[in-house]
Amino acid sequence: MAHFAELDEHNIVKRVLVVNDDYLKDENGNEIEALGCAHMEAVHGGRWIKTSYNNNIRHRYAGKGFIYDKNLDVFLPPKYFDSWILDENNYEWKAPVPKPTNTPNGFYYEWNEESVNWVLIGNVISAESFRSQLSLTEKLLWDNPDTASTPSQKAVLTTFKQELPLTVGETETTELLDLLVSEGVYTQQRLDEIISKL
Repeated sequence: MAHFAELDEHNIVKRVLVVNDDYLKDENGNEIEALGCAHMEAVHGGRWIKTSYNNNIRHRYAGKGFIYDKNLDVFLPPKYFDSWILDENNYEWKAPVPKPTNTPNGFYYEWNEESVNWVLIGNVISAESFRSQLSLTEKLLWDNPDTASTPSQKAVLTTFKQELPLTVGETETTELLDLLVSEGVYTQQRLDEIISKL
C-alpha cells in the first residue's frame, strides 16, 4: 500500500490517504509516482504527492498541517513560531536563539515569540510560600529582620521581602537569592531546599 498527501494551494498537507500499489504500476509492473498522483486526482480531486510511512522519501511521513517544500523536496513539520528558522541538516524548525542548557531543577524554558527568546518558567516566590518553608528559628529572623547578625544581613533580608513576589529564574530573583547566601542569611544548600519546595 502507498500513501499520498493532498496539498492545498500553499503546499500544506490537507490529508493523507492510502492507495493500492496497483494504481502506481505501469504496464511493466514498475511503480510510478505520477500514476498514483493521477489516480488520486481522478478519484478525489485536488493535488497529490507521495509520502512514505517508513520515511523513505521526502525525509518524513507527511501529516495533516505539514508543509511540502518543493525546492528541498521534503515534508516539514508545522512551523512552531514565525521567528523560527529551518535547520537544513535535519529539516526541523529551530529557534533563532539556542535554548539554554542550564535549567534549574523543577523548571523549564519556554519560547516567547514577543521577545524572540527563551523564558525560564518556574515557581513564583511569594512571602507566604517562602515563609511556610522556614524552620522556627528562620521564621523568627524573617519576622524580625532587626535581629539579624549584621546590618548587611538585615538589609538583604528586608530588600528581599519588599521585592516579593518574584519568579524563580529571573535575573533579579537570582541576584537577591545570591545575596541571601553571600551575606550568610542562608547557606546555598538550605536555600536550595526552600526553593525546591515552593
